[in-house]
Amino acid sequence: MASLSLASVDDVIGGLKNTNGWLALTRRNLASLNRRSSIGIVWQMLSTTIFILALSFVYSAVFSISLTEYIPYIAVGYVTWLFISNTLASAPMIFITNKQYIDQRNLPLTTYVIADVLAKYCVFMLQFAVSIVFCFLLSVKPTLALFFLPISAVIFLCTSFAVSIILGILTVKYRDVAQVVNSVILIIFLSTPILWKPGLLSGRAFIADANPFFHFINIVRTPVLEGYVPLLSVAVTVSVALVLNVVALFLLSRYKDRIVFWL
Repeated sequence: MASLSLASVDDVIGGLKNTNGWLALTRRNLASLNRRSSIGIVWQMLSTTIFILALSFVYSAVFSISLTEYIPYIAVGYVTWLFISNTLASAPMIFITNKQYIDQRNLPLTTYVIADVLAKYCVFMLQFAVSIVFCFLLSVKPTLALFFLPISAVIFLCTSFAVSIILGILTVKYRDVAQVVNSVILIIFLSTPILWKPGLLSGRAFIADANPFFHFINIVRTPVLEGYVPLLSVAVTVSVALVLNVVALFLLSRYKDRIVFWL
């Protein structure tokens, strides 16, 4: 067991040290998002802006909330959800997509995971900039709680890293996992307070509290909009990140040498 654990830790360390490898793959991943586009990555910001405005105009009327209050709520929550959903959608195919590299080069498997997570995070930062602009234009005052956002980023990156390893390995062995994940993403979106506020549940607020995805969104949205750090959400997200990373290391140590044959 100790040797298995060390094998996975060595792969993680090797992946982190392989800076040139994951930077090159990150650039490739980002380039593939904007291939043959005349305005390139600006589309990520433009499409986010349009979608936020469209959602805000419709759902502010549905929930009878003023636009000045609802647009920042949607902007931060939806952009954070995009990072989560994009990670969930791409994670199952992470090793399958990089099959040609895995077959030809003896790189740590975590190199591909780091590159994918980093590419998703770069896009998230561009989209998050859009949400911050909306917030400041609509008189959301900056507070000291904004200094917590780098910690939120670390939690997100560590969790995304673990999720990508877990789903990537499971999908290589069981190809139906990708279809299951894609089917579940919409259910998670509708059942998580992204478009609606937890207060709308009145006596059933425990439903939101029991949803880990709500807490991940909350550690970004609350510091920006409410000006404080949600300690319960921090505790939940850190716990989830730790558990997932332990599971990821176990799976990586157990199946690392078999992945190339399953591909």
